[in-house]
Amino acid sequence: MANDPWPWLPVELHTHILSFLPATRDRADLSVKTLVSYSRANSYLRAAGCQPGLWMRHYRARYTDCIAEREVQRREVAADNWRELYYARRGLDHKALALVDEIRRNPSGRHDKASLFAREYSFDAFDALELEAELPIPACFRSDAPGDTSTKDASEEEIPYVMSRRYWAKALIGIIARCHTIKTWARLFSTPDNENESVTFEEALAGLSAFFDESPRQISRMLDKFAEDCRDSLTDLHVQLDPKAADYDLAQLCVEIRKFLLRAGFENARSFGFYDLMNQFPHALMKEGHRQTIPMSKVYMFASIARRLGIQASPTNAPGKVLCHITSAEPDAHEMLLDVCTDSSPHVFMSRQTADMLQELGLAQDLSEDIVRPCRISTILQRAVTNIQIAVRWNQRMAQSAHLERLSWCEYAWSTAMLLRMQEMRLTPSAMEAKPLDARAVFMDTLAPTLVLPFARSDLENRCKNTIDLDEEFMKVYRRSETQQPIMFFVGQAVKHLTYEYLGCILGWHPVCWRSWPEEFKSGDEESQPFYWVLTADGRRLYVPQQDLTEAFDLGLCKQMLESRTTFSRYFEGIHEDKQQGRSRLLLSEELKTMYPEDEKVSEMWVARNLP
Repeated sequence: MANDPWPWLPVELHTHILSFLPATRDRADLSVKTLVSYSRANSYLRAAGCQPGLWMRHYRARYTDCIAEREVQRREVAADNWRELYYARRGLDHKALALVDEIRRNPSGRHDKASLFAREYSFDAFDALELEAELPIPACFRSDAPGDTSTKDASEEEIPYVMSRRYWAKALIGIIARCHTIKTWARLFSTPDNENESVTFEEALAGLSAFFDESPRQISRMLDKFAEDCRDSLTDLHVQLDPKAADYDLAQLCVEIRKFLLRAGFENARSFGFYDLMNQFPHALMKEGHRQTIPMSKVYMFASIARRLGIQASPTNAPGKVLCHITSAEPDAHEMLLDVCTDSSPHVFMSRQTADMLQELGLAQDLSEDIVRPCRISTILQRAVTNIQIAVRWNQRMAQSAHLERLSWCEYAWSTAMLLRMQEMRLTPSAMEAKPLDARAVFMDTLAPTLVLPFARSDLENRCKNTIDLDEEFMKVYRRSETQQPIMFFVGQAVKHLTYEYLGCILGWHPVCWRSWPEEFKSGDEESQPFYWVLTADGRRLYVPQQDLTEAFDLGLCKQMLESRTTFSRYFEGIHEDKQQGRSRLLLSEELKTMYPEDEKVSEMWVARNLP
């Protein structure tokens, strides 16, 4: 065989070998690169590497989201050739990420570009955005905590401007998720007669996580995994899951699902745990650390898993504590009510009459039907956002700072839901400022058209236009050489407030007080001196006169700010430390370099102690 002309392996054997390439979803994409190398070699190897069937697993591993209608069109054009489909989506990825890069690098016109992105790409670019948002962060910002995904691919070479790339990718993920959620909630509130058929309990509450930049579709996939684990666990315990089997016991099955949740860590919240901000957000609920939670969330988990196991489970609007209504597909089966927060057996109703069912529970017969039967989804969503509102108010009273970023995201979630339901209320200023790119893409393009009352729609549009105008005004270029006042601090410098002693870093400056900046964000008198934007260690953004600041630096401060406010990664890319000189500075994003073109050089000289 050594004398045979190369290649001596049959094409079919090459194809078989290539079929063992692992289908992964990561930035390296080594398996696909191998297939591409084959397809670019001689005609013999190309025949093996271009086999459409080889590409199907890799396509499905990389692309889990799409716009369904466009995906159908792509498959028709490609005639279900998975290699062609993969190439088409990768081409789409490159175009989408080019627009993300334009948003990142050029502050001017960002809102229009974000609006364009939401219209043109949306879920078709979701997978590419997720990979971009998971890029490995610089070593100086990495945490040693177990499970910290920021250390993923930490052995790779550091990527230029990775912090701002991650930030803007995540911002656009949030826009796509919130647009989807607002459309879902608008459909829910606009169909009062058949709302339970329009939007499910799972979909309605999954939308809450969109305000934390998490996709409701991802929530569904996470629930799929929990249901799969539950099925495996019950199978190991020899619990009958087939409703047609003679030994099928629906009541006992519900008890076993409740036990599974308890084994998975879903316990009742205790004491102040009832006011944990993350109790009501499904993406957080399914992660370790937030599973001591409230009845609403436990019912959400139970109902979502139960429905995947073929059980009709729905929330009720019982006073004090949400209960779960259980029914069977069998027409003669009795309805049940389950308390997911206790170890009590399900209550099996003897009657199908609402008055009798209420009486069985010791309640007045004239009470609402939704106490013992599935309630309206809009009712349960309103109850969920009321829980969020209560938690926000409690945390604002109890926390040292009422300006934590996640408080504004929670406020954004509940106020949006209430606006869609009531139409007449206004979004709070905190909600409208919670996300950097939502003014046009989310508020004007998606939320405003759902508002029935003309004055409500007009009010929202006008407020959005003011936000966009202020953002454009903020994006001006400032050069130190053109100012008459001496600028003592530079962008990226750590500072300390002389009176209040809080620590922070400089985000920007103006040669004199910026008149357009709202009064509630100022912390000093308007004087003819430079004013600075300061991002504080606890996540606040303040506007401070020069006379109130002094130099400071603490490397731990940077990680604290990174964790307390995602805006930090929008503006700063890393740390430059000169141990010999005992000084450090934050490295600026391209956005800040554009706005303050002379500060980078000044900061370098300051660190080296070469300033005049």
